[in-house]
Amino acid sequence: MDVFDLNTFEYIKYATLPIHDTIGYHCFAAKTKDGVLLMKDSNQKTQQMLLLTQQMLLFHKSTGLPIEYIEDKNIFKFHK
Repeated sequence: MDVFDLNTFEYIKYATLPIHDTIGYHCFAAKTKDGVLLMKDSNQKTQQMLLLTQQMLLFHKSTGLPIEYIEDKNIFKFHK
């Protein structure tokens, strides 16, 4: 997994998934925990809000893997 800052297009982090299988035909579902990172107001101005933790789910076959990315510590947490 790779993390990029979409404001600066800077490469931030790489992590390997804790699995022993090749993944194909998978699905990521994003879920925010601490707020929205970017949003547009009625005047189309971009407002930034601090987002400390990104949560997501990776689905493959009949298994779901909950994943957290903690921005201020720059770490991934994989939950089995």
